[in-house]
Formats: sequence, structure tokens, C-alpha cells
Amino acid sequence: QLIVGTIKLEGSDQQVTAEQARQLLPLWQGSRALQRTGTGAQEEVAAVLNQIEDVMTPEQINAITDMRLTRTTLQETARSLGLVVGTDDMGTGPGANGQRGTGTGQPLRSGPNTSEMLLDELLAILESRLK
Repeated sequence: QLIVGTIKLEGSDQQVTAEQARQLLPLWQGSRALQRTGTGAQEEVAAVLNQIEDVMTPEQINAITDMRLTRTTLQETARSLGLVVGTDDMGTGPGANGQRGTGTGQPLRSGPNTSEMLLDELLAILESRLK
């Protein structure tokens, strides 16, 4: 939810600043590494997420909380970004390959699962903020 919420803050007065992006980028990259390798204990992942929340302002966290994000919201956000998502627990399940376009004019991308694809999208946003 923190990933999608941060993406959804883009374009608002609560979007991540360049200074926050500089601090958040290595934290999110560390989170991704823990997820991909599967070696991160739940405590490690929680610690990284706490560090991420500490970088963000209370207003940003409240704005994300107020979004009341659901699994459906996460999948809709992924689709709006041109990411191919399946219906099986945020992954790309059978039948996901046959999806048509997003209607946004963006090419469809597919990957290991929705969460990872959304995290990659967030990392791209943070990297662009630093340019």
C-alpha cells in the first residue's frame, strides 16, 4: 500500500520531494532486494518499511492512509501504468498474457508480480526526481 500510495501522491502537493527521493531510493532498493531474494526476515522488511515511513511526512502518510487502498486499487493502479497483472494473489496467473491494452496508450509490461512491478515503477519515479 505504501508503494501505490506514494505513486498516487505524484502530481499532488504531497508528492515526494527530491530530498526525500534521495533518502527513499536506497531504502526501497533494499526492500526490493529483500523481497527478490526471499532472505529478509519479516522483522528486516518491517524495519525497512519503518525507515521509509520515517522519511515521509505525517501529511504524506495520512494522505496515503486516507486513500484506503485495497488489492483491487493496487491492480487498477498497475493496469493504469501499463503493467500486466493477473488475478492470482497479485501475481501474473494463467490468462494474464491474453489481456488487451490499458486504454492509456502505454505499452503493456509484464513481470513477476504486481508488487514488484509497482515497486519498479516507484523506483523509476524516485530516480527521475533526482535528475
